[in-house]
Amino acid sequence: MATTVLLGSAFLGTAGLAATSEGVTASAARVTVTRLSGDALTVDAWIGVGDGKLTLRTAEGPVSVPLADVVEISLGTEPDAPHASAPESVALDLWSGEEIRGQVVAGDEFGLTIRNPILGDVRVDVDAVAGLRFPHRLAQLAEPPDFDAADDADIVHLVGGDRIDCTLAAFGVNSLTCSTSSSDEVSVSYTKVTAVRLMPTGAKVPEGAALLAVLRDGSRLSGSAPTIRDGKLHLESLSGFTASAALGDVVSVLMISDALRYLDELPGPDVRVKPFWKPVAGDPDKIYAPRMNRAFSGGLLKAGGRTWLRGVGVFSGTSLTWSLDGDWSAFRTQVAVDDRAGPLGGVVFVIEVDGKERWRSALVVPASEDGGADETVQSGPIQVPSIDVKGAQTLTLRVLPGTDRAPYPIQDEADWLGAMLVR
Repeated sequence: MATTVLLGSAFLGTAGLAATSEGVTASAARVTVTRLSGDALTVDAWIGVGDGKLTLRTAEGPVSVPLADVVEISLGTEPDAPHASAPESVALDLWSGEEIRGQVVAGDEFGLTIRNPILGDVRVDVDAVAGLRFPHRLAQLAEPPDFDAADDADIVHLVGGDRIDCTLAAFGVNSLTCSTSSSDEVSVSYTKVTAVRLMPTGAKVPEGAALLAVLRDGSRLSGSAPTIRDGKLHLESLSGFTASAALGDVVSVLMISDALRYLDELPGPDVRVKPFWKPVAGDPDKIYAPRMNRAFSGGLLKAGGRTWLRGVGVFSGTSLTWSLDGDWSAFRTQVAVDDRAGPLGGVVFVIEVDGKERWRSALVVPASEDGGADETVQSGPIQVPSIDVKGAQTLTLRVLPGTDRAPYPIQDEADWLGAMLVR
């Protein structure tokens, strides 16, 4: 069981994170720490964090790494396998960007309580709630509702595609109550609801976030000043509740920092697709569209047995160009053929800055394949050297369909893993 922690520098100071008196040791895998300034470190345990540093245990004794230099701590926890959720299961969306999954067990005009198998019962004030989703019912819709559309009322989306424009009055255990312009309060059973979106009321994303913790069930928690005690991560949520999760239930903790930006957080790239074989039917740009934070064939990015929550999944023949506007100093990423691709995958990764090539990989094959003594073949994941982008206007990521050893684009599902820009 394990935890992954991404640590930036912007919010972490002497008082930012409380130190822990005990280590958290990986039982089935060692701890890997990815740094900005050098190669990744492989250690035995994560001991603590505080005083502006990360403390790790190695066979030779404890070592410290400045928090400003830490990108990721990976202990190998796997997210829960996808499965069909029960009809009554909900995903509670909060204005802070947090998400809690579980079942509604209490509610009133002031808020509701979600029972989560990892966190227990979590009470959330209504002012923190952005909406509810029922994943089981949403998955059955041919066309899900547009949750980003601006509305001047609370919206209750119903099974069958209808909706109710109303003002939410209260949450209940089995239903919600709302009032419309043409009626007094009406009760709507959750069994008839696919989603609820609340109208913004001036609520702002709370400030002061230090991290975003992602749990194995898909729940997400934002907070600051976390502590690690008794094998658990404790934090004060930005939405006003206290949360504790066993470290074995935490997939990753992503630091919120102005010093780092993942590529999926930037405006969408210019996408160019030149497939080796053109599809018999359909638009290649849609068929071969990149997947943000997903492997090309779906699911989380996975390479070498490890899961990444951030990155870009593409098929060979894809070129992505982002506008940088000279705001960044370096680009960091790892590359691989996704573990789900199969043994025939083989690609070449190319990075260009302002149209000029800065880095090109050898032939990259799946981690399950061994290039042997052939130096022109590598199995991923591969750490790309830090790419200088100071003053650059564009960053282009290209994936080519292999070399003479693997010339045909079969199973060429390529991953740009943890791809980020650093100020």
